[in-house]
Amino acid sequence: MKTFKIKLKTLSPIHIGTGLVIEPTEFFIDPKKRCLSVINFEKLCRHFTEEEITKFKKLCLSGNIRNLIELYKLTDQICERAISRGHEKEIVIKRIPAVSDFIQHYKSITESGDVNLFNKFEIQRTYRLPNWGPPVIPGSSLKGAIRTAVLNFYAKKLKDRNLQKYRKGKRYDSRELEKEILKYKLPKDDPFSCVKVSDFLPVKAKVCIVHALNLKKYGNATPRIPQIFEVIAPNSEFTGKITITEKSICNLKIDMELILKALDEFYGKIYKEESEILAKIQGVKALPFTEGHIIRLGKHSGAESVTIEGFRAITIRAKGKNRTGKEATTIWLASDARKAKDSKWFAPFGWATLDVE
Repeated sequence: MKTFKIKLKTLSPIHIGTGLVIEPTEFFIDPKKRCLSVINFEKLCRHFTEEEITKFKKLCLSGNIRNLIELYKLTDQICERAISRGHEKEIVIKRIPAVSDFIQHYKSITESGDVNLFNKFEIQRTYRLPNWGPPVIPGSSLKGAIRTAVLNFYAKKLKDRNLQKYRKGKRYDSRELEKEILKYKLPKDDPFSCVKVSDFLPVKAKVCIVHALNLKKYGNATPRIPQIFEVIAPNSEFTGKITITEKSICNLKIDMELILKALDEFYGKIYKEESEILAKIQGVKALPFTEGHIIRLGKHSGAESVTIEGFRAITIRAKGKNRTGKEATTIWLASDARKAKDSKWFAPFGWATLDVE
């Protein structure tokens, strides 16, 4: 058994979702500090007047989505009053910097009372330690990315195989494909059962709120609704461990040398191809990748980064009828604005480097 201490550094925004969103009663938008302030609602309740308690209960019990906007407004009103009276440290748990257009977006919703705008306003949380602790890179995400790279490394050795061999109905059976690539039949014989990856904890890490826009690869915006994410910011650093044990039952040997080689080949190629595409899109932030082993994690990493080359069936959405292809026609980018034409910068999601210490 060998254990390796690993350092991971983020190159671009990374969002690893939890399925949770930041609820209306959990935050207050502070336009002066340009941030989203996560609040301790239990302590905030001490600052409610009797009239506000009655109004709050009525809004919660109404079951009318229109009243949720009023709930936002009421929470903001009470937060502003408490902070103005010097109770900020008491009620604010965490401050998360936000792009300026997010602040304007929130303001436009609360002022307009437009339910359609409200329905599109959802802030997806990234993975954190409990009770709004610091962000974490879960070991399962990192192991999944490593596994994808290794699968692509060994897939090149499959001969006389194509996607049709693994097709079942409209989809293909990725599990059977993986078993053949990694040469196992039962889950206990999977060579990745020999690989244990810890959660990666922050050495220094920042988070922020950004918009996610879907653009065609030649740069024009598509009509998809922009998404709002809490992300781990670039230049954040994490440390964790990868432990590799040897099992005689595994037909393929997985070691650190193989893992690093697979990362370099698979993600290195995607990084180069994507950089050429992004160079044609105005406002894209350059990613200064100079050292380490490149890897990609989290939401909106791109279909190519989570599939096996030569066996891809990527769904391409079209107005008339969806089709499949070997390459995605669009790319998701982090942005400072809700609309591509208003954005001053874009950045791809998910890129990081990994080093063995």
